[in-house]
Amino acid sequence: MDKAHKEIIQKNFMKLVDEISTQVEQVTSLLLNEHQIITKRMWEDVVQANNTLSRKADALLTLLLTRGPHAFNALYEAVKTAELNGAADILMPQNAPHWKKPDVDS
Repeated sequence: MDKAHKEIIQKNFMKLVDEISTQVEQVTSLLLNEHQIITKRMWEDVVQANNTLSRKADALLTLLLTRGPHAFNALYEAVKTAELNGAADILMPQNAPHWKKPDVDS
């Protein structure tokens, strides 16, 4: 992961933990199955070895900081898929807002 992406995660670590914790198992599974950023063992370490959602999210973000150049974009795509728009806004503020505007019938 490049320095700028690491800084975004580190600077917003607790906000991201809060945003991701509600869907941390889905995000972790996406990073395993869709993006191949983590291994099955890493998935187990995050999902099964931690007893609260916040600890799982903390463990996931800490792990991702070490997972190479594609980890940041994979996390971004995973949180978008999980509809964690607040986390997506934090990771890529230039693309915010990530929520869809409701269709208005004329």
